[in-house]
Amino acid sequence: MTVFFYGLFMDPEGLEAKGLRPANVRQAYIERFALRLGDRATLLADPDGRVYGTTATLTHGELDRLFSGPSVAAYRPEPVLVQFANGTAELALCFNLPTISQAKTTNPSYAADLRAVARKMGLPESYVASIGKQGVRAMAPSRDAGSAS
Repeated sequence: MTVFFYGLFMDPEGLEAKGLRPANVRQAYIERFALRLGDRATLLADPDGRVYGTTATLTHGELDRLFSGPSVAAYRPEPVLVQFANGTAELALCFNLPTISQAKTTNPSYAADLRAVARKMGLPESYVASIGKQGVRAMAPSRDAGSAS
């Protein structure tokens, strides 16, 4: 299964440390969503948004194990259209929270970890810098910024 990751799971080394074998890892983005940070990351519909991350191929069993932990068990898969720097697009699964708590604000430690992973994965620097800096949402860079657009 091809999966779009936008949080800490976008790092293949982190997935490998959990005993998974991600294949075909590629930088990607999805349109019409915005990143929201609390204890972890989730996505919100946003007609002007763009969220960067990576895609990877994992087995059904690997996905079941990855999303069985208590901190991520509430995430649910939904289909998204991911886009790549070469202009191609494909369908992928994206795990997202079905309900979002309004009470929790950004976890500064998680935001710092996510910026480090996003930078490691080569996401556009304007996007990386925005993670955790705009209240609870990362804002998309301009459409012509960064090499991933």
